[in-house]
Amino acid sequence: MKLSEMNFEEKKEEKPKDIKVEYDALKDLSQDELMKKLADQIAFQKSNGTFDYDGLVDTINKMKGYISPQSYDNIINLLQKFK
Repeated sequence: MKLSEMNFEEKKEEKPKDIKVEYDALKDLSQDELMKKLADQIAFQKSNGTFDYDGLVDTINKMKGYISPQSYDNIINLLQKFK
């Protein structure tokens, strides 16, 4: 399916999902499936103007002292791919 064919319509009446429900929906997905979901979500956010790259980088920089240098580098590299 092409990105242009995907339905990214936001459902405003939906309440935020419970974290456990979200975790259960994602826990058995492969890395490729998770990356596709992430790319789809970022595309949706970019299309409606809610993707905040600088805010994400700022948040990751605040977490830098709590995560390993390798994890930090991986997250920053991943974010740069979607910039």
